[in-house]
Amino acid sequence: MQLSRIAALAAVAGALSLAACTGSSSGTVANVSGNTANVRIVNGAPGQGSFDIYFQAVGGALPSSPVATTLAYGTATDFLTQPAIGENLIAQQAGTASPGASGRATLSCPLPQFSINAKYSVVIVNNAGTLDCELFQDFDYNASTQYRAHNATTSASALAASAGFGTIPSASAPPGTPFTVQAVGPRGNLVGTSGAPTSYTAAQPNSIPGFSGSITFAVGNATSGTTPALATLDSRYIFQPNGTTQPNTTGALNFTGSAGTSIFAIDCTGATVATNVPCSGGVALVGYTDRL
Repeated sequence: MQLSRIAALAAVAGALSLAACTGSSSGTVANVSGNTANVRIVNGAPGQGSFDIYFQAVGGALPSSPVATTLAYGTATDFLTQPAIGENLIAQQAGTASPGASGRATLSCPLPQFSINAKYSVVIVNNAGTLDCELFQDFDYNASTQYRAHNATTSASALAASAGFGTIPSASAPPGTPFTVQAVGPRGNLVGTSGAPTSYTAAQPNSIPGFSGSITFAVGNATSGTTPALATLDSRYIFQPNGTTQPNTTGALNFTGSAGTSIFAIDCTGATVATNVPCSGGVALVGYTDRL
C-alpha cells in the first residue's frame, strides 16, 4: 500500500469506533497506565526479509524513528506502548531510509483505533504476493497456565480459515499426532486494499489441562473433537520477544516472569522457521512468552 493512500484512509481509520475493540483494563502487559494501548508486531511473511517498524498517528507527519528494528521472519516485538488512537503501521525493509526520508513504504496498514489498556497483535503477512497486516486483539489472561491462539495464516495456507488449537501432554509430538481441540482460531482480519477493517479478531485465553514438564502445542483443520495435528511446537522452543532465543529449557509453563504464552500459526516455506521450530505442510507454530 502506497503512503500516498494514507491521507485518503486516515479519515476512515479515525472514524472507527472504540466500541469495535473494547478491552479489559486489568492485567495489562508491561504495567501500562493512562490513555495508551499495548501493540505487538509479528513478522509472519516468509521470504520477505526483516523489517524496521514505525507508527504514524492518523493525520500526523511521517515518522523518522522506528519503534523496532530488524524484525526477522518468525519473530515478534514485545508489547509496545502506543497512544489509544488510530494509527498507521509502517514497515520498511530493514536498514533502509525512514518513510519520512524516503516518502515510500514497503508496507503501510491503517489500524482501527486502539482502546485504552487493551492489547493487540499485528502480524505482517504475505497474502497472495501482497504484503498485508492481520489484526488480533489479545484478551487478558484470567488464570494460571494459559495460552492465546492466533491463526495468522493466509488463503494460500493448508490451514483452514478457522483452525483448531490444542495441546498434547508430551514433549515434541510430531505433526499427525491426534489432539483434542481446545480453542477455535479464525484468521486475523486483513487490512486489505479497501481501507481499515472495523474490528480485530479476538484471541481469548485458553487453559491448558493438567500436565508436567514439556508439552506440545498443536493446530489442525477440525474445530471440535479429536483431529491430527497439521503443525506442532514443543513448549521448550517458545521464543522470547525480539528474537529467536528459546529460554524455557524445561518446557514447564508458565515460563518464569511470564503471564502466559501466545501461539501463532503462520505461513512458512522450507524445513524450519528456526532451530526446533519446524515448517510442516506450509504451516508453522511459533510461540512467544508474554510478560506480566
